[in-house]
Amino acid sequence: MSLSLTVGDWVVCLLVIFASVWLGLYLAVRKKVSETSASFFLAGRSLTWPVVGASLVSTNIGAEHLVGLSGDASDMVCARAPLS
Repeated sequence: MSLSLTVGDWVVCLLVIFASVWLGLYLAVRKKVSETSASFFLAGRSLTWPVVGASLVSTNIGAEHLVGLSGDASDMVCARAPLS
């Protein structure tokens, strides 16, 4: 089985990258770039706790983490059903 990207695939990938960079630059210019690094990393202390909590969960639990946990469970023979 051979996997290859077509021209359409490349166009979609490039459009997504371009749109992401454009949106980031647009929002940076519109909001005026932060004066200090503390203001940047703390979002000017304007975020509410649910947004901060969702950010922590989304950065700590990703696809790699979930796949790794199931792989570890398989290696450790945790919850294997008998085959007979």
